[in-house]
Amino acid sequence: MKKTILGLVSVIGVLGVFLYPNGSIAKETSLDKVDFKQINVESDKKWTLQFTDGVVENNLTKDNVYVRDEKKQSIPVSFAKVDSKTVEVNAPEKGYDKSHTYTLYINKNLDKTSSLYKEDTKSKEYSIQFTVK
Repeated sequence: MKKTILGLVSVIGVLGVFLYPNGSIAKETSLDKVDFKQINVESDKKWTLQFTDGVVENNLTKDNVYVRDEKKQSIPVSFAKVDSKTVEVNAPEKGYDKSHTYTLYINKNLDKTSSLYKEDTKSKEYSIQFTVK
Protein backbone atom coordinates (compact mmCIF):
# COMPACT_ATOMS: atom_id res chain seq x y z
CA MET A 1 0.00 0.00 0.00
CA LYS A 2 2.77 2.44 0.95
CA LYS A 3 4.67 1.58 -2.21
CA THR A 4 1.55 2.17 -4.32
CA ILE A 5 0.93 5.60 -2.81
CA LEU A 6 4.60 6.54 -3.14
CA GLY A 7 4.53 5.45 -6.78
CA LEU A 8 1.46 7.58 -7.52
CA VAL A 9 2.92 10.61 -5.80
CA SER A 10 6.07 10.18 -7.88
CA VAL A 11 4.12 9.94 -11.16
CA ILE A 12 2.14 13.05 -10.28
CA GLY A 13 5.33 14.84 -9.27
CA VAL A 14 7.10 13.94 -12.49
CA LEU A 15 4.15 15.08 -14.59
CA GLY A 16 4.04 18.30 -12.57
CA VAL A 17 7.72 19.00 -13.20
CA PHE A 18 7.26 18.61 -16.95
CA LEU A 19 4.12 20.73 -17.02
CA TYR A 20 4.86 23.49 -14.52
CA PRO A 21 7.17 25.66 -16.66
CA ASN A 22 4.35 26.31 -19.13
CA GLY A 23 1.73 27.27 -16.58
CA SER A 24 -0.02 23.99 -15.96
CA ILE A 25 -2.76 23.33 -13.50
CA ALA A 26 -3.46 19.89 -12.04
CA LYS A 27 -6.90 18.95 -10.78
CA GLU A 28 -7.83 15.64 -9.19
CA THR A 29 -11.34 15.12 -10.55
CA SER A 30 -12.05 11.86 -8.72
CA LEU A 31 -10.28 9.17 -6.74
CA ASP A 32 -8.95 7.56 -9.90
CA LYS A 33 -8.48 10.47 -12.35
CA VAL A 34 -6.19 13.49 -12.52
CA ASP A 35 -6.55 16.22 -15.14
CA PHE A 36 -3.84 18.67 -16.12
CA LYS A 37 -4.23 21.81 -18.20
CA GLN A 38 -1.44 23.56 -20.04
CA ILE A 39 -1.36 26.51 -22.40
CA ASN A 40 1.13 27.76 -24.99
CA VAL A 41 2.43 24.38 -26.08
CA GLU A 42 4.60 24.22 -29.20
CA SER A 43 2.92 22.64 -32.24
CA ASP A 44 5.58 19.92 -32.31
CA LYS A 45 5.37 19.15 -28.57
CA LYS A 46 6.79 15.77 -27.53
CA TRP A 47 5.39 14.53 -24.22
CA THR A 48 7.64 12.48 -21.95
CA LEU A 49 5.76 10.28 -19.48
CA GLN A 50 7.62 8.62 -16.62
CA PHE A 51 6.20 5.86 -14.41
CA THR A 52 7.75 5.05 -11.04
CA ASP A 53 7.23 1.29 -11.22
CA GLY A 54 7.48 1.09 -14.99
CA VAL A 55 5.28 0.58 -18.02
CA VAL A 56 3.27 -2.53 -18.86
CA GLU A 57 4.69 -3.00 -22.35
CA ASN A 58 1.78 -5.11 -23.62
CA ASN A 59 -0.56 -2.24 -22.73
CA LEU A 60 1.37 0.36 -24.71
CA THR A 61 -1.35 0.69 -27.34
CA LYS A 62 -3.49 3.38 -28.95
CA ASP A 63 -6.26 2.40 -26.54
CA ASN A 64 -4.15 3.40 -23.55
CA VAL A 65 -2.25 6.45 -24.89
CA TYR A 66 -4.08 8.75 -27.29
CA VAL A 67 -4.84 12.37 -28.20
CA ARG A 68 -8.21 13.92 -29.11
CA ASP A 69 -9.10 17.40 -30.32
CA GLU A 70 -11.89 19.70 -29.09
CA LYS A 71 -14.42 17.76 -31.18
CA LYS A 72 -13.28 14.48 -29.58
CA GLN A 73 -11.72 13.40 -32.89
CA SER A 74 -8.72 11.11 -32.62
CA ILE A 75 -5.38 12.71 -33.57
CA PRO A 76 -2.76 10.39 -35.09
CA VAL A 77 0.25 10.49 -32.79
CA SER A 78 3.10 8.05 -32.42
CA PHE A 79 4.60 6.90 -29.16
CA ALA A 80 7.50 4.76 -28.10
CA LYS A 81 8.84 3.17 -24.96
CA VAL A 82 12.19 4.84 -24.24
CA ASP A 83 13.11 2.58 -21.33
CA SER A 84 11.29 0.44 -18.75
CA LYS A 85 9.79 3.52 -17.06
CA THR A 86 9.51 6.13 -19.83
CA VAL A 87 7.20 6.64 -22.81
CA GLU A 88 7.45 9.47 -25.34
CA VAL A 89 4.36 10.68 -27.21
CA ASN A 90 5.24 12.51 -30.43
CA ALA A 91 3.20 15.22 -32.12
CA PRO A 92 1.46 14.42 -35.42
CA GLU A 93 3.73 14.59 -38.49
CA LYS A 94 2.50 18.09 -39.41
CA GLY A 95 2.24 19.20 -35.79
CA TYR A 96 -0.78 20.28 -33.80
CA ASP A 97 -2.88 23.11 -35.25
CA LYS A 98 -2.14 26.48 -33.69
CA SER A 99 -4.72 27.98 -31.31
CA HIS A 100 -6.47 24.62 -30.93
CA THR A 101 -6.96 22.60 -27.76
CA TYR A 102 -6.16 18.90 -27.46
CA THR A 103 -6.22 16.31 -24.71
CA LEU A 104 -3.63 13.58 -24.17
CA TYR A 105 -5.12 10.58 -22.35
CA ILE A 106 -3.01 8.11 -20.36
CA ASN A 107 -4.93 5.03 -19.22
CA LYS A 108 -4.07 3.58 -15.82
CA ASN A 109 -3.56 0.15 -17.44
CA LEU A 110 -0.26 1.45 -18.78
CA ASP A 111 1.13 1.98 -15.28
CA LYS A 112 2.86 -1.11 -13.88
CA THR A 113 1.56 -0.11 -10.43
CA SER A 114 -1.91 -1.24 -11.61
CA SER A 115 -0.72 -4.74 -12.37
CA LEU A 116 1.53 -5.04 -9.30
CA TYR A 117 -1.13 -4.21 -6.73
CA LYS A 118 -4.39 -5.47 -8.19
CA GLU A 119 -6.22 -5.84 -4.89
CA ASP A 120 -5.91 -2.26 -3.69
CA THR A 121 -4.63 -0.50 -6.77
CA LYS A 122 -4.44 3.24 -6.49
CA SER A 123 -3.33 3.97 -10.04
CA LYS A 124 -5.00 6.91 -11.67
CA GLU A 125 -5.90 7.81 -15.19
CA TYR A 126 -4.37 11.05 -16.40
CA SER A 127 -5.41 13.55 -19.00
CA ILE A 128 -3.46 16.58 -20.13
CA GLN A 129 -5.49 19.23 -21.89
CA PHE A 130 -3.24 21.59 -23.83
CA THR A 131 -3.59 24.58 -26.10
CA VAL A 132 -1.13 25.18 -28.93
CA LYS A 133 0.30 28.68 -29.24
